[in-house]
Amino acid sequence: MYMDQVPGVAVVIVHTDEPPSDEDWDAHLELLVSLAGAVDRVLVYTGGAGPSVAQRRRTNEAFVRAGGTGVSAILTPSRMVRGIVKAFSWAMQGQMRAFAPSEFRRAVDFLGVPADDIAPVRALLDALLERAGQAPLPPE
Repeated sequence: MYMDQVPGVAVVIVHTDEPPSDEDWDAHLELLVSLAGAVDRVLVYTGGAGPSVAQRRRTNEAFVRAGGTGVSAILTPSRMVRGIVKAFSWAMQGQMRAFAPSEFRRAVDFLGVPADDIAPVRALLDALLERAGQAPLPPE
């Protein structure tokens, strides 16, 4: 799992093809909780790997600790993952939505990323995808 942020704008996370370890997952949750109020947008890419049931439970707990103010967009080619995210979004008060990789612009619009910050978010996502050995998103 790779993550970084565009300061003051969004946290960007890219999963590898393997499910995240508990150590990686908990580190990412702590980062998100520590940034609550300063950066409330999270953009995630996954080819299909995702959190375990226990990790999803800890995510719900972290969401509450962070004040429930964050919004997340998940980019994935997996229809199954998009369905899981849709079900999971009910617990997140509709503040999470899944998109196909070709829907990058819809994802950042859902997050409320300001127009001037879309290019830096895309550049960071592209860099993390490359580091993770994932295919790049299709051009817009």
